[in-house]
Amino acid sequence: MTSTPRTVPDRIEKRITRLESLLDLPPRGGASALQVGIEARQALLAARTSDDALREIRLRTKFLAKPSEVAGPTRIQHVSTSKGAALKVLLLALFELQARSPRPSGASLIPRTQLALERETPDAGMPSGERPSWINLAALPTADATRRSTHASSRRRNRLRQLHSALERLDQLGRIELKKAPGEHHRYEAFWVLDEGRANDSSLGLTRYTVPEFGRGRERREITTIPLEFFLHGWIDALNDNEIITYLILRLMAQAHPRVHATSGVFLTSGFRLSMFNLDRGFEAHRMLARYGLITTRPDPRRSARGTIHQQRTDGKGNLHQFQLNDAALSQDAPARVITCLQRYADHLTLNESRQRDRDEAEQNPPLPDTH
Repeated sequence: MTSTPRTVPDRIEKRITRLESLLDLPPRGGASALQVGIEARQALLAARTSDDALREIRLRTKFLAKPSEVAGPTRIQHVSTSKGAALKVLLLALFELQARSPRPSGASLIPRTQLALERETPDAGMPSGERPSWINLAALPTADATRRSTHASSRRRNRLRQLHSALERLDQLGRIELKKAPGEHHRYEAFWVLDEGRANDSSLGLTRYTVPEFGRGRERREITTIPLEFFLHGWIDALNDNEIITYLILRLMAQAHPRVHATSGVFLTSGFRLSMFNLDRGFEAHRMLARYGLITTRPDPRRSARGTIHQQRTDGKGNLHQFQLNDAALSQDAPARVITCLQRYADHLTLNESRQRDRDEAEQNPPLPDTH
């Protein structure tokens, strides 16, 4: 017996339900999972003792791209799954490490998580006096069945299972090292983070993580940066893996070609996308990124909404889409914005119609004047 594939509206409805689980308030009061996660991230940043404010998270470009002669998925695609949380957990692990205060006398970072999996731990250096747990930091959505449960413990168990599964996958792929620490009950605690830009396995050995340093000239392209707002406004929680991968690749391209990005927008030929990023159908995620407002797409006016040109004999093959980042949009409440855009997409609103709806709503609900 074969299962019937879910229709587009069914997939959207399921995704909206999972996002809404992040915004649900616990039956007995308290904050939503999303609010708890954002507050945990803010607490890590608030505990940072350095005059050099952290503004972005650095990611090795080799995690996103591959040499053109190497076939198959990129490292980030290996980590990604359609249902799992491995990619988001890995990016949050890099956030946790880079949010730490610099060690005295330039000592090297110890790339081992300082967060317990389930419990908050006493820490006088944290604003609340407690260091957050991974189950709070990750803010994972719960499955549909547990979302309907009235027991907060059911949701917590669901999130813990997702964390275990994500850590197992990252360990198998050489992105982290699960190693039982003295005094711990299981190996999920105190895991080590490995270099995201290298292959880490038994034959090549394991390279532990260090925060990448910017080089000069073209060497700056070896690092792609992610604004803190991506983590602090819930975009890492609201985007799916394809959207995250496409967004990070567009950030890489914008940072590699800043002048082109500023004037007309960056573009990727299909051959370059495949050879460098192994990105084929997954690149269609750029359409939803434009709906969320994270990017602005400059299409060839001769192309249809699907990107095709019907009159190639007279119009030619056309120009490629060009993309510009819109970092101001990162300040939006990500899950609420994504839910709104998904609902409009399910209602068959075009991108332009959705933008007009945004303008209409902005006119009806103007921002309150600043009284300070």
